[in-house]
Amino acid sequence: MMVPSSKWWACFLVLGTPFFVDAKRNHLRKSDDPSEVKEARSLQGAKTILWTEECKALIGVGQTPGLLNQEMNETYFMACETEDNGRSHNVEGACKSWIDNRVFKGQLYSNKTILDLPETYLDETTDHLELTQFPPGLTNAETVMANATPAVGTRTVLAVIVRLEDAIPTITEPDLQDSLFGTAGDDRTLKGVYAGCSRNQLNIVPTTDRDGSSSSISGGTVTLQVPKPVTAGENIIRNAVTDALNAQFQVSSPAQLADHIMYCLPEGAMMLSAWGFVNNWLSLYTDVYCTHATIQSHNVAHNLNLGDSGKFTPYDDYTGTMGVYTDITTEPKTCFNAAKLFQLGWYNSNTEIMSLLKSSPPQVVTVQGFLKDANTGIKLVKFDRRSPYDFYLNFNWASGANAETVEGPNTVTISATGRHGQSYYESNLVAKMDAGDRFVQRGYYYGPCNLMVEVISIDVIDGNAAIYFESCFDTVEGAEAAAAAIEKANKIAAYQAAVAANAAKEAEVQAKQASGMPIAPFSYMPIPPSPPNPPITVAPVAPTPAPTPRPTEFPTLTCLEPGMLCFAVDDCCDNGEGECVEESFNGGTTYMLKCFAQGYANATDISDAELAESQYLYGESLLGIYGGNCNEDGICTDGEHCLNCPVDCAGSLVGLPEERFCCHGDVVSDIPFGVRGDDARCTCDRSASRDINGCNGYVSGEFPSYSQHY
Repeated sequence: MMVPSSKWWACFLVLGTPFFVDAKRNHLRKSDDPSEVKEARSLQGAKTILWTEECKALIGVGQTPGLLNQEMNETYFMACETEDNGRSHNVEGACKSWIDNRVFKGQLYSNKTILDLPETYLDETTDHLELTQFPPGLTNAETVMANATPAVGTRTVLAVIVRLEDAIPTITEPDLQDSLFGTAGDDRTLKGVYAGCSRNQLNIVPTTDRDGSSSSISGGTVTLQVPKPVTAGENIIRNAVTDALNAQFQVSSPAQLADHIMYCLPEGAMMLSAWGFVNNWLSLYTDVYCTHATIQSHNVAHNLNLGDSGKFTPYDDYTGTMGVYTDITTEPKTCFNAAKLFQLGWYNSNTEIMSLLKSSPPQVVTVQGFLKDANTGIKLVKFDRRSPYDFYLNFNWASGANAETVEGPNTVTISATGRHGQSYYESNLVAKMDAGDRFVQRGYYYGPCNLMVEVISIDVIDGNAAIYFESCFDTVEGAEAAAAAIEKANKIAAYQAAVAANAAKEAEVQAKQASGMPIAPFSYMPIPPSPPNPPITVAPVAPTPAPTPRPTEFPTLTCLEPGMLCFAVDDCCDNGEGECVEESFNGGTTYMLKCFAQGYANATDISDAELAESQYLYGESLLGIYGGNCNEDGICTDGEHCLNCPVDCAGSLVGLPEERFCCHGDVVSDIPFGVRGDDARCTCDRSASRDINGCNGYVSGEFPSYSQHY
């Protein structure tokens, strides 16, 4: 294992104790003494001042140029924005795993949550915030969980070409205007993507022309000279551009100039090809990426509160725009998957909500391509199971603005997302189905009741698919057998796809080694557990020669044994065959990453007992959050936020997956097998009068502000 970069070590701040490089001994140390940490930073050349301003948390999501396998802790980060001037500062130590966990629990909302930052320092050499204790407190107002607002109407855009002291972008303002609005005939534009995919419900327009002290906004673009070198660092340059816009146009924040603002930086100014803040006004691009319609629409979608979408990884679902695109030679006409379309709210009147019960009869539903015949027919199906994590279905018709969808054209697709499809959350591609294909998700509905979907026919010309939804209990035995067969086939396919992808990547790396080409950082696709009948590898005629060792930037260390702190799965001694996962400790208030041995070798030969989850989901209850409580009486009461199941809420997490459930009073927490207190299996009776505990199993939504360190 190579000694990682300083960014790698910074991620260890999630452990709750500051880690730093001891400049005197040149190795990693931890300390609870703020003065020792500050002295170490000073030895490293950092110039720090005490941070005292209030700021809002921002989630940043981006992509690295040319890499199919993105390094997630380089492409996901958290920053803090000061509302009075629009400046933002990256928060050291906020790794993707920590960000995802807080989003998962409904504690972190980009551009809404206030960060409580005791004893925090601003590093003036990087414009990053460094915490002497991690994690920060998270403070939310009572309106933070409001449902998503449909992305409709007119939204203005301003693109800024940033010229630095020693580097300038190759693109021009006419280039930008054409790529954004089609002013010179470009038919692949940001405006075209959103107009086409929304059926003209979202109109992207250039912001109002405006004269500044030395530069002018015209046609939605402006060029600024920023007195910083290209080596200054992305955060320093970003805030310098923000300051320049404020000074040029006499505004307190660039957000006053347009709904969406794009900073187009010269090559070398930042590591990422492009990124955007979630639920915010800002996105950044490296040179020509600023004129690429697919990359523009992807990052502006982050501004609109959308997360990435994946299947094997968080970003490799290409049925829509929210997979991560790295090829700038093409600009495919593609829209969004079903989960994202539901969140955007463009097809609310064309969405069928299915909550299948024992009494539900079999039915056939015709689902139209979402771009067909505005305001008529069913375009989306949401499978509502009274839990925040739901499945969404659409017919991915390759037509119009979606004519060149990269993955699954003219198939019925099912995607999944959390937060009830109402807020930022990564989505996952669950299924792609052609005519005759059948999908079964065991125990999806209460009952237990399987979700069973069969595609009867697909009409590509007319743009629709006939889909059969079986009754939950008509053919239980047949459904279980089919589910087992499909599950097995899916695992074999996933295994083979991952093996093939890694083999192709290894071949590419070896070819570059042979030619002497530099090899950019990358990570292999995680291999799922092996199927019962894995592909047979023919033995080589002669011994395989040892691979040429890759040059290492740092000296190698021994691998990490199970139970030791880790950062990535391939840090652990079993070469990535096990896990590097979060574990709660110290009363469950903070999290750390530890190596664990692989739980099993064959995913298709697991007993029901082995499938049963632990009695404890997280090892903590969210005591006091939103003013809620958890009195461990086994009753899911109004306002309770209990996560230990079934110790502090009714439920069962043993036996077959479809028999497990966990009651909780929180309408938004994504708890595995979680159901709200209004579910019939929970002890609260919705028909009865509220008792002294307010027991009706449903959160009122009237939550006071809170500040709690996790």
